[in-house]
Amino acid sequence: MELEVEDLELRNLNQRADSQSYKIPDESKVNVNAADSTDDNPHFNVLLLNFRRTLKIMRVTGTCYGNIELGGNSEGNRSSLWSRFYCVIVLLGQWGLAVQALTSLFIEGTSEMTNFYLLLIYSIFYLQCAVVATISVSRFSKRQNESHFTQLTGNLKTNAVAFDGLKIASMTRVLLSAYLFSLLNTIALSLIDFYGNVSIARYRPWNGSFLCRFLNLFFGFFASCSWSFPFVLFCATCEPLAEMFNALKKKAASENSLFLPISSLRKEHQKLCEIVALADEVFAPLLLATLISDIPLISINLHRLVKSPSSSREEITFVLTIFYWCLSVATKVTIILKYAAKVNEKVGFF
Repeated sequence: MELEVEDLELRNLNQRADSQSYKIPDESKVNVNAADSTDDNPHFNVLLLNFRRTLKIMRVTGTCYGNIELGGNSEGNRSSLWSRFYCVIVLLGQWGLAVQALTSLFIEGTSEMTNFYLLLIYSIFYLQCAVVATISVSRFSKRQNESHFTQLTGNLKTNAVAFDGLKIASMTRVLLSAYLFSLLNTIALSLIDFYGNVSIARYRPWNGSFLCRFLNLFFGFFASCSWSFPFVLFCATCEPLAEMFNALKKKAASENSLFLPISSLRKEHQKLCEIVALADEVFAPLLLATLISDIPLISINLHRLVKSPSSSREEITFVLTIFYWCLSVATKVTIILKYAAKVNEKVGFF
């Protein structure tokens, strides 16, 4: 019911956004204060709704805390002690999975290469999720002081442009993909444990302990959410950034541009570049953490697909799960690079 209300609000905001024209402010500096009301800026409200949906999920899954009303309501910025404690528990659980996988990897060693490759995949996956979750808590949590992400949303508000239906639908599809990836990742981990008998809890020194298996599946769900949802914020940021540069490009190519001084266009371009620099500061650690681990994951999963036999039900379940992981990691990297290249192309045009 809540999602239906948000969808209705999104359509109403989009209709209001389409009825207004884009204009870059004339101030010499971009306003980074997001404390003003957003009622007069429906373009930003469309973007804000996507941010709010994602941050709600991230708060529930322990990858951020604090007030999610980025548009300007400053009440409740100081998060409760319980919310912080919850995030700490989730982070410790995810780091525990990474330590558990690395411990089994070093104990099992290379005595059996099948186990070595599998534990290596687990180690890289859980280590990436733990690192991304830690970065997300530090970057996206709303504290008493204004964070870089809050400054970024304030800049996006100041320079908000109209989105067409395709752009909004694209951002919605990315969010739905994150839902799907989180669910399927959790199912894949469960199938490997119950049918493939190859979860990390079944290796030394855990030896199939029920408690280890339960914690592995329980915190594996949070790890799956950390693996996907923070990057929805990245994609939802890249889309309006690309549209801002596109609007400036149209403005520079219009007939009215003949009457505009070059210094004015240069100043507007500099403002947008400052927003890109701020977005880079917010998202660069996340992108670095995921790319340096997802690329090896793709390579190892492809290797296991080629080398793994499929003569039994357990092996078939294992192969199907590895195939899913390979496909999902490749899809995630492709989506990230697509949105990053879109912004890079617009910036490079000038």
